[in-house]
Amino acid sequence: QIQFKRFSKMEKEESFQIDQITLIYKSPTAKFEKDFFRGEVYANKAEKYSIPVIIKNPTNIDRRYRVVVSSFLGVRREVLNMAFSLTDSLVPMREMQHLVSGDGGVGAVELTAEDSKPIIKDGQEIFIKAGGNWKGNLIHYIKPQMLGKVREVSYDDFVFYPRRDTLTTSVIVWDPEDPGIKEMDYIEVEPDNSDNGIHPSPPGFPSQYRPNEGWRSEQIPLNQVGGYFVSIVHLVE
Repeated sequence: QIQFKRFSKMEKEESFQIDQITLIYKSPTAKFEKDFFRGEVYANKAEKYSIPVIIKNPTNIDRRYRVVVSSFLGVRREVLNMAFSLTDSLVPMREMQHLVSGDGGVGAVELTAEDSKPIIKDGQEIFIKAGGNWKGNLIHYIKPQMLGKVREVSYDDFVFYPRRDTLTTSVIVWDPEDPGIKEMDYIEVEPDNSDNGIHPSPPGFPSQYRPNEGWRSEQIPLNQVGGYFVSIVHLVE
């Protein structure tokens, strides 16, 4: 999807001329052996829920990687999609997330090496030789308060019963020393609100904080295809 936005006010219809758009294929600098996980956890029993991960360096040079891990706690996607398909509106989806106190942040999930040392907190870049791989664990810190109560949302003739019961986590791995990393320095990227460190902690999350310089969402290169991993953990009683 490509969107063009003009931020100054338009008083009348105007024409714009796009000179050229070129799509190119870029090879990834990192890959997860398995890039998606879905599972269930008993919210009142599990303190730590570990998922083993393997990151590969598919390139022909040695690399050191940095990581951003962010999570969102809210209504499971199947419920949201059902509400949208029945109402043809985004309004009930937004109302659901607001009513159950759905929100995102950092600290609920952590990437650690095999020796349990945290990667982001310790600022330890992941070194992987050309063609090699690295093994670690994605640790989910599950708290009972993450699982919310069933709520009721009405929209038109429909009634939905959402619950805060899904922890969705995104992991992005990139090489901060890749030769092409400076190619788009003329674009300033706004920080993602998940790691801005200024919003309240979602239920069960630790106090929010700003990651160290160089490990922040806005410092992920726009023109680099890094490694991507998503986990969806459903919380049950």
